Amino acid sequence: MDWKIEFRSDLSAKIVDVANRKALTHSEVARLAHTSRTRVTAILNRNTEDILTDLMLRVLASLVYKQSRNSRALLEQFTALISVL
Repeated sequence: MDWKIEFRSDLSAKIVDVANRKALTHSEVARLAHTSRTRVTAILNRNTEDILTDLMLRVLASLVYKQSRNSRALLEQFTALISVL
């Protein structure tokens, strides 16, 4: 599996996990992330084909997610790739 796809899949799973643990509605997540409920619904339904990775990162950050060591490593790899581009 391509590492970008794996990264986005992990990111989506973490967003869903945090939103579920905090028992947040799609509207509440959208308000916290300053984005539309439609986009949040797509992310929470794991339909992220048309969703930018940047938005997914912002949604996760808005939920005050504490990164695990693996997530941090993936994020650093992605950031390094973007800085090269």
